[in-house]
Amino acid sequence: MDIYEYNWLYASWIQDKEEEANKMKDFGCFVGMFSNPELARKITNAENNTTKLSDEEFKESVNYVDSMIAEEMKNDNSGKKKGKKKLVLKDNR
Repeated sequence: MDIYEYNWLYASWIQDKEEEANKMKDFGCFVGMFSNPELARKITNAENNTTKLSDEEFKESVNYVDSMIAEEMKNDNSGKKKGKKKLVLKDNR
């Protein structure tokens, strides 16, 4: 592999990572729109794709996500059946 091919592959890899990061940002805005629509609008309308949050706003959003995860985990665990016990047969010779 020569240096030109290596550089081209590296540039393609970097572009793929940037596209993946943009996709994750867009998904985060979509999910965040349900909990904080105003912030999601600020993020999507930002000219330089940056936003500023106060410490309180950040803690509030983290606490909201934590509570939603805890609630979902509680709901998932309540409806599940317990696993079956294995029957072990002893050989009485």
